[in-house]
Amino acid sequence: MPNNSHKQQRKERGPNKIRPITPARKLISRVEAADMLGRSVDTIKRMEKRRGGPLDVVKLRGAQSTTFYRLDQINALINPTSEAAE
Repeated sequence: MPNNSHKQQRKERGPNKIRPITPARKLISRVEAADMLGRSVDTIKRMEKRRGGPLDVVKLRGAQSTTFYRLDQINALINPTSEAAE
């Protein structure tokens, strides 16, 4: 039986470590957005504006191109009434 503890360690340290989602963070990853919305990553991809959905894509270029979403847009999808009240 393989030991999967190395996968957990990778998330606890290094550049891919799990970071808490706080109001100070403006961008979240595609995986974090999927977790927050309770959807799959593929569903989140289909929700992008370029595909007719409500989410703006923020691309950060570097060693690897990474896709992020604005945290306020994700929160608006979770609590649509709080945006309307402001």
